[in-house]
Amino acid sequence: MKKNNVSIAIFFVAIAFILTMSILMSIFFGVNRYVLEKKSHIPMYAFCGANVSKADVDKIVSSLEQKKGVLKVKVIYKSEAFKDMVNKFSIDKTLFDKNPFPDSIELFFEPSYTNMRDFKKFASEIKTNKNISRVLFPENILTNIEHIKNRITLLSEIILSILYAVEFIVFISVITVLYSYKRYDFNTLKFFGVKRIRILFLFLKDTFYPVLFASFLSILFVVLFYVLYDEYGNLYYIRKELLTSSLKMTFVINVFVGLIFTLFSSIFVFLINDEKV
Repeated sequence: MKKNNVSIAIFFVAIAFILTMSILMSIFFGVNRYVLEKKSHIPMYAFCGANVSKADVDKIVSSLEQKKGVLKVKVIYKSEAFKDMVNKFSIDKTLFDKNPFPDSIELFFEPSYTNMRDFKKFASEIKTNKNISRVLFPENILTNIEHIKNRITLLSEIILSILYAVEFIVFISVITVLYSYKRYDFNTLKFFGVKRIRILFLFLKDTFYPVLFASFLSILFVVLFYVLYDEYGNLYYIRKELLTSSLKMTFVINVFVGLIFTLFSSIFVFLINDEKV
């Protein structure tokens, strides 16, 4: 493999790394954000006592809206619940001596607060209100979705860690080949008194140029991906905005990581292989 071919190899390694990792990470982030959105749809129900007035219910709702982590509060007055039941099942309301429904409050929380620990804490706090008779939430659903999220997070961390480690080894291997072609030139420069730090900067220039060019070219691919995916793409169950917004972040991260890999790989290869003349 000639020196120019090695530079081309570094370019393709860099662009493959940036694009592959960015797309893969954006999918993982998109799935994770999708699960977080689903978590925020899990409700908690607070049921008021039978003799609680509408004004007291409104006070409870106003108080709950001020609590940290609460995303939305929806009140279902017993008169509305009774009316809906009568209309839905075509029941004669005169059959009932009184309204069997209590006033109920439906709460939704931010994703970071939608977990078993915070739900139990919220439930305990709400129960201290004398006008609240009962608090319920779907514990099984909450437990299952937390379990799914943790599994997805763990799986993505393992896969990405392995891929980053493999990519770092590939960077070192390709840059080592480049150094082998430059070794004679570097030794010659050292023989004429050029300092090692200066030679290191020359070597960094040879390794960084292909990676920088790959980074700029990756921008074009990402822009093209945005255009095509926005027009034709659709990942099942995940909104386009979730994937594309994740891709912006992961692309920046992997360009930065690619440059860091190049820097550390180049310094590592230089220090290991460079010899004093």
